[in-house]
Amino acid sequence: MAEYNWAANPYSSNSGSVSSWGTGGDPTRITNTTYGTYANAFDNNMATFYGIKAYTTIYSQLWAKCIVTSEFDEAEDIDNMVIKIQETGYGTRNYAIYSLEYYDTGWNFIANGTSFTGTSTVTNTTGWSGVNKARLTVEVRYDYIAHSGHLDTYAYIYELQAFGTRYNDIGLRLKNNSTTINIGVQDLDGHKLRVSKDSTTYGIPLLTPGDDGDSGIRFYDNSNVKALPIAD
Repeated sequence: MAEYNWAANPYSSNSGSVSSWGTGGDPTRITNTTYGTYANAFDNNMATFYGIKAYTTIYSQLWAKCIVTSEFDEAEDIDNMVIKIQETGYGTRNYAIYSLEYYDTGWNFIANGTSFTGTSTVTNTTGWSGVNKARLTVEVRYDYIAHSGHLDTYAYIYELQAFGTRYNDIGLRLKNNSTTINIGVQDLDGHKLRVSKDSTTYGIPLLTPGDDGDSGIRFYDNSNVKALPIAD
């Protein structure tokens, strides 16, 4: 199975914001148009986006910024992240930058640099452990062209995805009729159902039948029917 996108987990708490400003001036002289909602950055859809268009006929410099943050319901080990962003404008582009960060006990940079239009996969050799949040920022500045009459500056985020293993495969197998199912486990953390291998005890989550990750194998816990998870 493919790794799990924790930023799209329904139990994650996601948020976003857009803003703009001009050279030392009155923000009421800027017209902002917001596109989409921050949820579009976490929907596993590379065609939808969240962003802002800033427009002015006054300032000689105009900034636009878009930020999205995903806060996981518990710390996760992340193997790689995928981002898609876009920037554009009317005028002379001064700069367009992005930053990708994760939070464990504080914010840490993963990648930053010149913005681009398109998709990028960000990896490192060991991944990132104990990640509570992921944040992506796009900031764009365009400068006035003489006699152009106005400035437009756009900053968009299509996706912030954070992939990691949800249920580990340690070799536990069960039969469902004639099909062999790889049962997933997690690090032990209060799990009622447990299994040991090589002197290590793992926990087996008990899912509600029909939940994402349901292996199709059922387990009765003395009060309710539960589902065992399939390994990623």
